[in-house]
Amino acid sequence: MKTENDRELRGWMDEWRDNPAPAAEARAAILRHVRRRSRTLALVSAGELVVTVLLLAMLGTLLLRAREPETIAVVVAGSVLAVGALVLSTWNRRGTWRPSAETTEAFLEISVLRCRRSLRAVRYAYGIMVVEALMLVPWLFIGIRRHPDRRPFGHDPYIYYGALLAIVFGAATLGCRWYARRVRRERRALQDTRRDLVS
Repeated sequence: MKTENDRELRGWMDEWRDNPAPAAEARAAILRHVRRRSRTLALVSAGELVVTVLLLAMLGTLLLRAREPETIAVVVAGSVLAVGALVLSTWNRRGTWRPSAETTEAFLEISVLRCRRSLRAVRYAYGIMVVEALMLVPWLFIGIRRHPDRRPFGHDPYIYYGALLAIVFGAATLGCRWYARRVRRERRALQDTRRDLVS
């Protein structure tokens, strides 16, 4: 499924090919693309910070109420993972905030770099999901064994929590796959345009 951004990229790529000397409209479109992505990047970064702070506040509340050692261990590990994910995300964005120069080539270069970093972020997301699963599955299993009489919404706890984890991690995986395909498509369009620029 093509987005409005894909259509805009394809449009100024075609215009670039039709005119060996890049047209003013194509240059303006590239500039708009980079500036829009810069705003999106700032919003995503702010959103990640807010989510991390809220998550740490929630985990801190759980820690104050926790009695079982496995719950304390999971809450502490989850807090470390949340902070680590934020640090990793911030580190991954280094050098992607603004182009090195006010030139068309620099705008294209930073756009391609952002695509590469986005794909690397998807790989990090898969790794974080694996770590989360390694933390949550044993914790849930121990909790079920410790409280065998608890039946969430009247269901078997193994089936209920297993299905819940499968839905959450399945949806997250599908989201990552969709996003990676979108970024790869954008990267190909940008690389084609950059090749046309230097040829």
